[in-house]
Amino acid sequence: MQSRQEINQVFSSFVAMLEKDDFSKANKVFDQSAELYTTHLGDAKGIVEISDLWKWRGKEVTVNRFSKFNHIIRSDDNSAVESVYLAVQSGYDADNYYHHFNYGYHFINVYKYENSQWKIRTMRCQLDIFEGNTMIVDGWWKTMNSKLYSGYQVPSIVSYFDSPWKIIPKEQNYSDEEAICEVIFKYAWGNDHLDSAILAESMSSQYHMEYSNKGIVDNVRSMIEMALQVRFKEYTMQHIYRIKDINIKVDKADVIFYRHEPHRLGSQVLDIDNRNGMFYSACYSISLIKENDGWKWLGGFYKAGMFYEETVMPDESEVFYF
Repeated sequence: MQSRQEINQVFSSFVAMLEKDDFSKANKVFDQSAELYTTHLGDAKGIVEISDLWKWRGKEVTVNRFSKFNHIIRSDDNSAVESVYLAVQSGYDADNYYHHFNYGYHFINVYKYENSQWKIRTMRCQLDIFEGNTMIVDGWWKTMNSKLYSGYQVPSIVSYFDSPWKIIPKEQNYSDEEAICEVIFKYAWGNDHLDSAILAESMSSQYHMEYSNKGIVDNVRSMIEMALQVRFKEYTMQHIYRIKDINIKVDKADVIFYRHEPHRLGSQVLDIDNRNGMFYSACYSISLIKENDGWKWLGGFYKAGMFYEETVMPDESEVFYF
C-alpha cells in the first residue's frame, strides 16, 4: 500500500510539471537513464532530453486542466508498473468564445526503487484523444491518423508486451476496493487494446449486461464479440471511468461509475459557462462477485446519455483507492 501511495505521488508531481510547464525538478520523477516513448512527440532518453521533449511549444492557453482516470499500480519488490489515463482540457478565450482543445494520454510507466525513492525508468505515452481547436498544437505534434490502428504507424503501447498484468503478474495485496477498481479498469483495457484474453479475465462466467443503446448481452462470448465489432470500426478507443460509489456486501459489490469521452462531447457542449465541470457519456450501475480467483464483473445496466458534473476540482477528478 505504501509503495502505491508513493508512486501515485511521483506521477502527480509529473502532472504538476506538465500543468506548470516547469521541469526543473524532473530528477525527482525520472531516473537518470530513463527512456520516453511517445506517439506524438517522438522519443527521448535521459532527464534533459525528456524534459525538453515535454516542454510546451503550442499556442498559449489560459485553461489547462489535467484529470487522472483508470489508475492501476502493481508492484513487486523494487519494481512497479503504472497504467493511467490523463485527460486534458486546454484552451483560451477570444471575443467571448472559448477555443477549447481536448486531448488525452494513456501512460504505461515502469518504476524502479533505488536509494529509498521510486522513479520512472520507462515511460510510454500514447496520445489517443484529440478534439477541438487543433491549431493550438499545429506544426508541433504528430497528429493521429484515423486510417491506422491506434492512430499511429507505431503505437507506443502494445498490450502483449505492456499490459500491467504482463509486466508484473504477481498477485497484489489489494483491499477489496482496490481489487474492484482494477477489475473495472482491466475490463476497460481489454476493450481499448483489443485484448480479448484480458477482457475475459475481468468477467464472471455469469456475466449479464443490459445496454440502453444495444440491448442485452448475456454471456462472456457475446460481450467479446460485441467488443471486437465495435473496436474494429474505431481506430482508437478510451474507456476512461470515474468511479463514484462502491458498496461492498461480503462477496458482492455494487458500483456506480461514469465514462468520460471529451472527444465525442466537447465540440457539442463545451463553452465558457460550463468548462469548469465534467461531461460524461454513460453511466454504469454494475455488480461484481468475489469468486475463487478474485473479484469479477457480474453484470448490470449501462445507460448512454449526457451527464454533467458542475464543478470538478483537480483532486476530485482522480478516484484512487488505498
